[in-house]
Parts: sequence; C-alpha cells; structure tokens
Amino acid sequence: MNEKLLLLIVCSALACCDQTPPAAKTRSPVTLAGSAAIGALSGSLEQGPHAVGFRKERLPLPSAPSGEPSSTDLYFWYPATNEAAPSMTLADYYRVQQDDEHSEPDGAKLRDRLLEDMTSPPGIDASTLDAVLAAPMWASADAALADGAHPLVLWSYRDSVPTMQTLLNEYLASHGYVVAFAWPRDHATPFPWQQGLSVDEKSRALEAQVRMLERVLDALSTRDWIEANATSILAWSYGGESAGRLQRRRSEVTLAIGVDATLVSGWVYESAEALEALDRRELSVPYALLRNGRPFIGAASSTRPPLLAEIEESWFVRFPELSHGNFNFPGGMIPGVLNLTEVSRWAVGGEHARAGYEAICRHVLGLADRHVRHDTRDPAQWSAELPEGFVEIERHRRQE
Repeated sequence: MNEKLLLLIVCSALACCDQTPPAAKTRSPVTLAGSAAIGALSGSLEQGPHAVGFRKERLPLPSAPSGEPSSTDLYFWYPATNEAAPSMTLADYYRVQQDDEHSEPDGAKLRDRLLEDMTSPPGIDASTLDAVLAAPMWASADAALADGAHPLVLWSYRDSVPTMQTLLNEYLASHGYVVAFAWPRDHATPFPWQQGLSVDEKSRALEAQVRMLERVLDALSTRDWIEANATSILAWSYGGESAGRLQRRRSEVTLAIGVDATLVSGWVYESAEALEALDRRELSVPYALLRNGRPFIGAASSTRPPLLAEIEESWFVRFPELSHGNFNFPGGMIPGVLNLTEVSRWAVGGEHARAGYEAICRHVLGLADRHVRHDTRDPAQWSAELPEGFVEIERHRRQE
C-alpha cells in the first residue's frame, strides 16, 4: 500500500496566466537597450555559502570499444574559496564548450548558439543577445577548491548540458556539491539522436552512454575532493534512460532526479514494453521527477507516471504552468529575466518562466539535501513565496 503525502502547496492551478509571483527582493533590474548592461541572469536565486569554481579537463577512456568515444571532456562546477577571481560570463561558457579549441567564435556565432538554445523567441534583437552573453555568472574559471570532499551530482548524457543547465549547476555548487558533466570526444556522431535509428542502433547508443558514465564515475571515485559513494544522478529530457540504467548498475548512485526527463516514462531508446518489464526491485534508491504541466502550449496536461508509485520512495513535482522548454536555463530563466512574453510553443515566458526555473533549481537542491545530507526541513520551503498552485508535490513511500 502506498503512503501518499500531499503537501500544503498542492493547490489548484493558477487561475490565469496573468497571475505572477511576487517580485523577489534580490532580483536585479534588466534593461533591454543594447548599450546598457543587463542585470543578473540568476534572477532571485541566492548564491549559497560557497564561491563557485568551474573547470574543464580531458579524460581518456582507454580500450574503448570500436565506435565509442576514446575520451570525454569533463565539465566541473564545484565549491570554491577564491571569491576575488573574476566571474565568467555566459559567453565564456559557450567559448569553453566549442569543439574547435584553436579558434575563437565571433559574436555572430555566439549569438546564433544562444538564440538556438533559447529556441529562437521572436522579437529579440542582436543587442539584447550581446547583453545576455556579456552578463556575469557566479563561477570563476579554475578557482581554488574549497576544503574537504563534496557530494557528487553527475549528469547523465544529454546534448549541450554545460550551457543548457549552467545556472542550476552553479546553484548546486554554491551549496556544496560537485557537479560533473561528460561530453564524448573523438567520435564523429556522439551518441546520435534517437530518431531515425533502428531498434538495435538505439540499444547500442544507450549502452554506450551508460558505459561512458560508468567509466567517468570510476575516475571521479578516485578523487579525494569528491564523495562519489553517494552520487546523485541528474537527468534532463531524453537523458532519463541512461540515468536509470546507471542507477540500476552502480551502488554509488543513491538518488535519481529527472528534470522533465524520460526517467520512468516516455522512453525513446528502449520500448514501452521494456519499461513495463523493468524489475522494480532494481529501483532501489529514491527517484524524483520534476515535470511540466503541459508538454507544449495547447497539449494535454501531464500526469504522474504509474511507475513512480512502485518505487520504495519517490517524488513527483509538477509545475502546472510550465512547458518542457522552461526546464533549461536558456529556454526558461533567460526569457523570464528579460520578461519575454513571446517564446516558442515549447515554453512560456515572462515571470512564470523566471519563477519556474528558480523553483526547479530550489527543488533539485532540496531533494539532494534531503536524501544526501538527510535534511529534514519541510519541503514546502522549497516553494516559499510562490503563489498557491504554482508547484504541486506528491511523495510516495511503498509499504511492504
């Protein structure tokens, strides 16, 4: 029998899209004029007690099977001590992520990348994009590590996570977590998009993703500044399947969080039949799924996947007014900070977008703190100051 805890913040959906959360005290003003500086891209999120460092390194993968990457780029966000170091800009993140390390992308290329990540909202001009790219972030490149070992948050494989979730990564690092993302190298088509692949090709691609994650986890487990024995695996979008498979294989993974991900439903590399046949006993750690309320504008409202109720402990966190495109930094937070109301059909704009991405960050941190650091605070605090119905939380604990 399932014990279901509906928190006080589970209320009716927002009465209308014009209802917005109260302005946050720490939010910086934003000026859209091309000649003026833009405000903080962190909105009302408050940095945690740590400064944030960022670094990139190359990790060899010796004896990799034919057709799989022989090395990965590892991106780290981590608690740091050097608060005096200059902050990175968003443009710096795009530069460090580029494939060609011997050329400097010009302004037009940087704008194109940002615009693509924002899913090309209509009506935004180049001067605004330049101001966004020049805005400071929290991290400082290669800052000194804070003392001690820190819990690991490892991203499963998904295209473009370094820039697509960078604010969430900085937020977690400022609260004492090491966040790592691996991007395959030396591979013509790194883990191809699942559409157009045969069943066998999909299976091989998923297995290659998981093998890479396992080897990355092996490497990170040897570092004395990382607590890898209590790893949270974090998935976004179609990265849910590799996250779940890694959890089922590796005892170091003690928490699985899906950010609008195919974590326990909607599989794209494996079939619905494979999902249904999954041995529930292998889902031996807490699972949490943060889910949009409408996959795209005009679509039916999303519901809790049935599999969540069959896991020993699980969370379903639903955002009725958000769409899939709001669950990443360029598509969610940036349009919100800019107060863009015209966005793609995969997102909503304005204050809902800003408040939504901030809430996503707070809920990911709250879930990690609860299950990694055994924080017993009321989960309603994760949604403090949001209007009723903006977030709905269901917690399930299986009773034997």
